[in-house]
Order: sequence, then structure tokens, then C-alpha cells
Amino acid sequence: MFKRFDKRLLAAFFIFILILFQGLSNYAILNKSQYCLDVNGVIYFDFINHNFKTLKNIRLDFDSILNACNVLFAPDLKPPLFFITASPFLALGIDKNNVIMSNLLYFTILLFATYGIGKKLYDYKTGILAAFLVSVFPSVFALSRVLIIDFALSAMVALTFFLFVLNQFDSFRFSLLTGIVIGLGALSKQAYFIFFLPIAAYFFLQKGNLTNKKIMKNFAFLIFVAGAIAAGYYFKVLRSGLPDLYNNLQERTFLNPFFYLEALINRQLLWVFFLLFFASLIFHLKRGKYFLPLMVIGLLVIFSLSVNKQDRFILPIFTYIAVLIAGFVFAFIRYRKLLVWILVLFGVIQYLVISFGYLFPADYRFFRNSSVVPGGSIIESGLFSMVNEGDWENRMEEVIKIISDNFVQSAHRKKIKILLIAQDPRIIATLDYLRIVKKMPVKLYNTVIDQAYFMPDKKINNDFSRQISRCDFLIIEEILPEYAWNHTKYLYKSFKQNFDKFILLKIVKFHYSFPGKKDKLYLDNALCKESAGITNVYVFKNKYLME
Repeated sequence: MFKRFDKRLLAAFFIFILILFQGLSNYAILNKSQYCLDVNGVIYFDFINHNFKTLKNIRLDFDSILNACNVLFAPDLKPPLFFITASPFLALGIDKNNVIMSNLLYFTILLFATYGIGKKLYDYKTGILAAFLVSVFPSVFALSRVLIIDFALSAMVALTFFLFVLNQFDSFRFSLLTGIVIGLGALSKQAYFIFFLPIAAYFFLQKGNLTNKKIMKNFAFLIFVAGAIAAGYYFKVLRSGLPDLYNNLQERTFLNPFFYLEALINRQLLWVFFLLFFASLIFHLKRGKYFLPLMVIGLLVIFSLSVNKQDRFILPIFTYIAVLIAGFVFAFIRYRKLLVWILVLFGVIQYLVISFGYLFPADYRFFRNSSVVPGGSIIESGLFSMVNEGDWENRMEEVIKIISDNFVQSAHRKKIKILLIAQDPRIIATLDYLRIVKKMPVKLYNTVIDQAYFMPDKKINNDFSRQISRCDFLIIEEILPEYAWNHTKYLYKSFKQNFDKFILLKIVKFHYSFPGKKDKLYLDNALCKESAGITNVYVFKNKYLME
């Protein structure tokens, strides 16, 4: 009994150290860098901020409580779990870093669940190593520094599988707890159901479950509990969300069937962990342990067949990969201690290099030519979040101040209208984020050049002409040569026709280049490609905005 307690205490202490280290590391990185939210991140932040204000002002009356319950439903039908749990973190300050740090809650769930899965399927040492491994996988720790809902999904999937591995469904209380977890998991992201299917298959494959009436009765009960928790949200999704979901899928289409294989090798695991993962698959299949390897392979195949591919979509499978690798390493009886220490040392070094590599001079930076270097990674991998983006946010704050100062002189309007013409989503997202933080009375219209070029629709042309003639302020990002403007003739024509209605207030310069250049702002390689220089942002004021 004492040994059993001692092992649990040791595991809990070790996982606590991992969580503490991850939390301090993320806090240092997020406060050191000026990581800019992407457009979706700003939408999430806006909704979380709305939740926070609603919950802060809640009173003990029916209307107030009903209003707070409506917080469960985001305007664009995003699952509510992450937004609700992230909202209290804004009590520390209305800042994106505070919201991102809420991922630490799900990181804790993820590590304990991964440990529990490894311990139950193998032993407690395997569980501890699996928890360590999942914490040092590049895709996991990188995406823990990004404002996304997929981290909550990963934690809830891991917790669900852990409960099913425990397989104590003859207990009513355990079944109730599992039903609550499944219901909350369904509210983390719609993709939860894809990950739940193999977990449910695991339940039905367990000997004795199907023939035990009490267990099957409790299983039906837990499904009822889960449905009761998630029903309100999914009823609203089924009524109005499916067309939007379909259009969303069509916007970003990647036909490469090997996308996730390349992502695992180049960004999410890197070669050493990937080779160990591949070896662990072969090892388990040869030993007749089919379920976990086939679960991972099956999920990768399903997501590879999808038209919409992004690194974060397969984040939940890294729990299973960590358990597979840990089980494989401890199978080597003679050299297991040496292998474990080598793996731990490599994991720590790789973690530190990827997380803090931007502190090294460019000529001495590790992984300089690989995709994990700032500038070689794609935005959706999360690995760009540790980049020190210099004064990007400060420059956009200058734009906000220019508009704010000029609006004060024209305060006869309750809300001002800004039309933003930009190609770089960073400008759009940062301006929108600062609008929320600075509490500006702004209605922001975004016109992305690429979108305008590929959709030369007459209705869009007319909408743009109407917007440009009625806006109070006009912001133009000059990063395209003149021929590109000529291709988007309706933009160029509308701007030319209305140009005499605007006064140029200021040109704000954004410097950008690759790492190692002094006094330059470094952009992600996906945005600035092979060039470096200056982006001019022109801020215009409508002449007829009365002073």
C-alpha cells in the first residue's frame, strides 16, 4: 500500500514540475515576444472578452442568469467550453497573453490523462515518460502558446480515453463522471466526435462489457448525460450552423494526401521522435498490440482524406503517440535506463532550442535551415509564436492613436467606420485586437486584396465602392506593386474616384526583414517570402468628418 501511494506521489510531483516549467516558460515567451493574433484569434479574444464582461456583471435574477447562459453560444457557433474557461483569466488584465495562458489548465488535464493511460496500459514508469514526451513534442508545446480551441479538445479527448481505459462502468458514479466529461468534450470542438469513435470502439471490444447488463445500462446512461449537456449547443448548430461550416471547409483546401506525414516529420515531432514513433508502431503490431497503433493510423488517414488540413487538427493524437513511444522504450530491458535518459536529454534540449532559439544570433541559431526556425514554420503550426516581432503591435497602436486623436475632434458620431485595405492579415488582426483592448468605438471593415482579386464579383465591387465612399477613416497597406492594383481594377477605380474626399493624416512605416538584421521587424517567412524592406500604411481621414 505504501509503495503504491509512493508511486502516485512521485508521479504527481513529476507532472507538477512539468506543468510549472511549461507555465513559466510560456509566460516568459509570451511576454518577451510581441506575438500577434491571427484573424481567428482576434475573433476568439473578442468573444472571450464579451464573456468576461457578461459574467462579471451577473446578478442573482432571472434575466441576468439567462443572459449569462446565452454566453454559451458564440455568434459564429464556435463550441463554448474554451471561451468559458478562458474568460476568468481576463481578471488578470484585458490582454491576449492572459487568455493564452488559460491553455495551462488543459495542459494539466492532458499530462495527467496521458500519465493515466500509460500507467493503465503498461506501468507507472511508462505513464511518467509518456507525460514527459507529450509535453516536449514541438506541436504540443508550440500550440499551447496560441489562442486556439484545439488544445481544449486534446485535453478532453485524452481525459475521455483515460476514463475508458479505467473501464469501471459497473459504477454509477463513474458512469456519471464519464458522461459529464464526454458532454464537455463535445462542447470543446465538433471534431471531438471523430476522436470519440475509436474510444467507443475500445469500450465495445473490452471482454465482458457487451454481455454485462449493468455496464450497458450505465453506458446508455452516460450517453444520455453527455447528450443532455451538449444538446442545446448542437441543436443550434444543426439549425443554422451547417451551411457556414461547409463554406468554411471550402475556403482552405489542401489536396496533398501526405500533408500530415510531412507535418509530423518537419514540424510536429521532428525526425528523432518521428522515427521512434514509427518504430513503436512496428513493435506494437508485431507484439499483437493492435488497438492503439491502428487508432493512430486510422485517425491520420481520416484527417489526410479531409480537404481542410492544418497542423492543429490532429493535436489529440499526440497523447497516443507519447504512450506508444514510452511503451516501446521500456520494452528494452537491458538498455532501458540509458534510452530513457538519452530521450529525456534530447527532449529538453530540443524544447529549449525551439522555444528560445530566437535569442541566439542568426549565424549560430540551432535548426537554422529547418522548418522549426522562426520564418521557416507556417502559422498554423504554432511554432511562429515565439518570434520576437519587434514593434509590430506598437506601430499598429500608433495607427489607433492617430485615428483616436482625430475622432475626439469629431465626437458627434457614436461610432466611427474604418475601411482597411490590406494583404497582410497581421495588420488586420492587430488593428482589430487593439480596437478591443483600447475600447475604441469603431466598426472595422476589412478588404483583403487577395480575396478581391480572386473574387471579382459585381456585388463585391458595389459593396466596396459604397464602403469607401461612406467610411470615416481609410487605411491602406501599400505592399503591392501598381500592376497588382490594376488587376483589382474595381479597388483602384473606387479609390481614385473617392480620393478627393480624404486627407492623408500620416504614413506609418513597418520595417521587416529576416533574423539577424538590426533594428528591423522580422515577419514570418510565409508572409514576406524572399524580400525584405518597408511596408507603408497610409492613414486617411474623410474630409466630411466634421470637426
